[in-house]
Amino acid sequence: MILGMFLESLPIMMITVPIFWPILELHHINPLWFAAIMLLNIEIGMISPPFGLSLFVIKGILPEIGMGEIYRFRSHLYCCK
Repeated sequence: MILGMFLESLPIMMITVPIFWPILELHHINPLWFAAIMLLNIEIGMISPPFGLSLFVIKGILPEIGMGEIYRFRSHLYCCK
């Protein structure tokens, strides 16, 4: 989730998957479960301040809404996940 505040999703996967893949194989963890949890964490990171990139996309689509209101709405998304 910390990397999601600063990077896009593809670079995060390119950095973390080679690190975690041997650990997955060693402990016999299903790669599909790892991918699902990883994507959920990346998504949460993309809406986390200070640089939550998805929040700036929302601001670009809806310029009449202030960033404070967008940040407040983000807390509702955390509760849903």
